[in-house]
Amino acid sequence: MSYTATAVREGCFWVVDVPAVGRTQGRTAAEARAMAVDLIATMADEDPAGIDLAMRFAPGTPSSSG
Repeated sequence: MSYTATAVREGCFWVVDVPAVGRTQGRTAAEARAMAVDLIATMADEDPAGIDLAMRFAPGTPSSSG
């Protein structure tokens, strides 16, 4: 299934919001993405391999951090 998540830099973390699923965080952009996939898999009872996640980095936050 397809999901879109929005990541916002807050201090040393990327805080990721996945609408209708929840929020998670990671120290790097890659870790934040992995945590978002894990969140979706857990909350939506889906196989992580079948999750299509589009990450959107909020304006003004560097997407290459970490």
